[in-house]
Amino acid sequence: MLEFLFDRFSPYIKFSPGSLKFQTIQVFIARVGALSLALLCNLALTRWLGISIYGEYTYILAWVTILSIPGVGMGTLVTRETAIACRQEDDEKLGGLIRWSISSTLLIGGALTLAGIVAVSLSARYASKTLPLAPVIGLAVIPLMYLQTNISALFRGCRRVELSVFLSETVSMAFMVAWAAGCFFLGAQASAAMALVGRLVTVCAIVLLFVIMLPRLKLPWHSNAAARDQISSWRKSRASLTLLKGISITEGHLPVLILGFALGPKPVALFSLASRIANMVILALSIVVMTTGPRLAELHANKEYRPMQRLMTRSTIAVSAWAIPIALGLVIAGRWLLSWFGAEFVTGYPILVVLVIGQMVNAITGTVGVVMTMGGLEKVVLRTQTYGLTITAVLCLALIPIWGGIGAAIGSTIALIFWNIALTVQLYRRLGIASSFYSPFISGK
Repeated sequence: MLEFLFDRFSPYIKFSPGSLKFQTIQVFIARVGALSLALLCNLALTRWLGISIYGEYTYILAWVTILSIPGVGMGTLVTRETAIACRQEDDEKLGGLIRWSISSTLLIGGALTLAGIVAVSLSARYASKTLPLAPVIGLAVIPLMYLQTNISALFRGCRRVELSVFLSETVSMAFMVAWAAGCFFLGAQASAAMALVGRLVTVCAIVLLFVIMLPRLKLPWHSNAAARDQISSWRKSRASLTLLKGISITEGHLPVLILGFALGPKPVALFSLASRIANMVILALSIVVMTTGPRLAELHANKEYRPMQRLMTRSTIAVSAWAIPIALGLVIAGRWLLSWFGAEFVTGYPILVVLVIGQMVNAITGTVGVVMTMGGLEKVVLRTQTYGLTITAVLCLALIPIWGGIGAAIGSTIALIFWNIALTVQLYRRLGIASSFYSPFISGK
């Protein structure tokens, strides 16, 4: 579609549909649309649910996200291995990867859902309460999330990042906006369970759309004995990537879990909304991670480090050009923006400022984590992020009882700054690649 618009209205602008620039433009448009819809979704949810129920909803989602970690690790593996198999034109390997990843995803997701429902049931019985509906609905989302992540990773590995983002983020947010707005205007009873039903319906619809679009990739489904022999190595990589992603995701959601356990749903609501708004700073970073990840895996597989440096430098400058103005804008207009969601949310402005500082540092240090992961340095990233998770846990446990949401923001921001700077130093030492706003001057390349 975008190619047609360029040809029709800008005949002098020529992009190859498979080029990195063209994909980045498409992903940028999709992500901006998704971000706008996400703000509308949270606006509808906060107005419909109120601060306390919204906090309960985001608290349950945090737990669901933690339980979805194995699926995210598998997604990273599928993206990397699909990109390499496509570059090497190894259809048997790719077919074996697809069959193994989908079957493993459904098995793990179903097992975790069943175990979670049993745990919730036993907890309710022990407390002499009826089975809570909202956590059960949240757990039911997990297998579908796993499948969506897996298929989305195939699209990214095949360099169809724009379709992956459009379906998993833009269309997904459109469904959630429609659900939340419909519930609000129809006067549906405000509850976390109803909000999570919307989440479940949305994920079902997105998985169905992905399956419908899957034939566009023309993927092989057959495999040979050599491909099946690689399952052992894929399992090892999945374990390390799952642990790596697990630490990263846990670090991001640990403040919410501690806040919810210690102080209740209102501080969770303030921190969660501030965190979502602060993530606007790293919009460009998330786009670059998705579009350059498969390309970086290909370059590293061929030991083409000079092109890796050029790609890294250009992407970091582009990310910084977006992040710095957005961060300044959020600091200046943060109170006004938070007031859209309700007067009670304005008190979260100090939390927003602290989180914006951390995300700005995250952006200007570049895509350091994905470069090291695609470059086979998962263990270094894992060790560094483990330190970051420890810092987050210690600071949040110490500061949340004193300062509440601001303490959670300070703890997570300090940890985020630490591991970004540490990984930047490690990347330059091990691969000679500089990942920072000043990378052209540091590397001399």
